[in-house]
Formats: sequence, C-alpha cells, structure tokens
Amino acid sequence: MLSGLTSRALLWLACLCLAGAAQAQELESIAVINPALDASQLQGDAKGLNPETVKLIKLRIEDVLKGSRRFNVFERDSAILEASALMEQNFAQSSRALSDAAAFGKMNNVTYIVAPIVTSLKLDRVIERGAAGGPFVSVTSGEAVLTLKVIDTASGAIKYQKTETYVSLDRKSLTVMAPPDYSDVWLRLLQQTGTEAGLYVFDSIFPIQIVQLNGAEAILNRGDNGGLDLNAPLSLFSIGDAVLDPKTGVNLGKVERKIGACKLVSISERMSISKLALDGSQTAKIGDVCRRAK
Repeated sequence: MLSGLTSRALLWLACLCLAGAAQAQELESIAVINPALDASQLQGDAKGLNPETVKLIKLRIEDVLKGSRRFNVFERDSAILEASALMEQNFAQSSRALSDAAAFGKMNNVTYIVAPIVTSLKLDRVIERGAAGGPFVSVTSGEAVLTLKVIDTASGAIKYQKTETYVSLDRKSLTVMAPPDYSDVWLRLLQQTGTEAGLYVFDSIFPIQIVQLNGAEAILNRGDNGGLDLNAPLSLFSIGDAVLDPKTGVNLGKVERKIGACKLVSISERMSISKLALDGSQTAKIGDVCRRAK
C-alpha cells in the first residue's frame, strides 16, 4: 500500500502531466459584446448614471476568460465595430441576434459569443442611527440583475443562459449630512457582476471535473486560473447518462445528483487537489462535476 506521502507525490505528478496536456489544447475562441442596457431600466439613484459605465462588466468577463488561459478572447477592431454594435442592440430586443451571432462567428472564426443583458440596475441609500449614540451611518447599496447568454455560433443557438441578481453594500459613518457617494459600491457591483459572470461562462464551457481519484482525494481540472482558492466552497454532483426524449430523440441533458462536497487542500495554476466529503454511501467517479456553492 502506498504511503500518504507517496500518494500525494503521485497526485502532484499527475497534476503536472495533465497541466502539460492542457497547455497543448487548442484554445476556444470567444467574443464578449458590450452589455445591453436601456436607460428605462435604471432605478433609484441609478437614474442619473451614464449607461455606458456598465461596459466594465464586459471588461471583467474578458479578464476572467483571458486569465483562465483556455480561451482566445476576440478583440474587436474598427472594421467590424459598427456590425458588432448592431448585434449588441439586437440581443436586448429581438431573436434576430441569434442569426447575427452565427454570421459573426463564421466571419471571425469565433466559437462562442457572450451576451450580457442588464435587465435592472438600482442604487439606493438609507441612513441608520449609529450604535450607542454614535454618528449616523450611510448605507449605500447597489443591485444589478443580469441575464447572461452564451451563443454557440455553429448552430446560432443559446447554449447556456442564466439570470442572476448581484448586490453590493457600503457602510460609512456620517459626521455631516451630505449627498450619497455611490462611487465605491458602484465600482464593486460592476466588478463583482462581471467576475461572477465570467466564471459562469468558464464553468459552463469547461466544467470543474474530477480527472483522477485516489481514495478520498481527487484531482480537479481547475486551479487558481479559474478563480478557485482554498476557501472556495464546492458542491459535488454525480453526472449520469444522457436522457433522450423517446418521441423526438432530442437530448434532454444528463441526470445530476448532489452527492457531497469538495474541500480544496492544494491548488496549482491549472489543477487542484480536493478531499471529498461524500453523503452517506455515495461514491464519486471520474467526470463528476464540482459546482461553486452559493
């Protein structure tokens, strides 16, 4: 039987081999368009904001995808700027965007297009009485509701989609009454929204999976290049066979069951080692998926 030290050494050797193989993989080509946002969707004190500032969401999504080293992020040039701008408008209001996306992808050799749509954006402030007679506290809050669509340009179909609400708070003592300052909460809200949206895209196209098992330890195909750290909570799901509609033959997806959790113990750039905490008599297998817990 292998000692614990020998087992850990073999796991890290496997990490290095898998990392070398990952580096040899061809990068997925992906483009992120500017977030669609109509001024009518601005609520509260956000009504005075310039909708152009939400472009920071796009930049953060691109940063996450570039940092993963699994994507070739398409950079727009002036020659297609006008066509891209039209497509961005269409994503917010019509199905024509899907055919636009397919044509755009074929023309520019882009496999996926990420379309963020901000459906609501709100900024507010409340004044709270300080504790034990202390100064009043200004609590500024920001809330963004983002629908994220990932389009497969080969088929012109939406491959992944989700709608998520993001919230940011900022608390500051008030020595004198003054108009609210939303600069900090606004910046954090856009950065958080873009970062989490980017991780969703990454995890959807390249799921966090078990690639090797050694008893209660598993190697995952994700490291700090994918936003993982030792404190990241991960839930473990068993992935079953594809389910086909008996009448149409359409693939309805794969059955997933939550079977436990993953506790990260070591992280490298592209790989990580996790201890598995399985529920009851559940067992894990290669290919099972870890998802970021809320």
